[in-house]
Amino acid sequence: MLSIADNYPKYVLRTDVFEGCNYEGIRTMHVADFLLSEEY
Repeated sequence: MLSIADNYPKYVLRTDVFEGCNYEGIRTMHVADFLLSEEY
């Protein structure tokens, strides 16, 4: 299991063209989308 039992979100930030997904509690998203998002 890849999830860590704490309250902090886990992210893999990528620089290539890749559709974001969530795999066992770890979110994958483009670095620009992460930096421009107001949610984080």
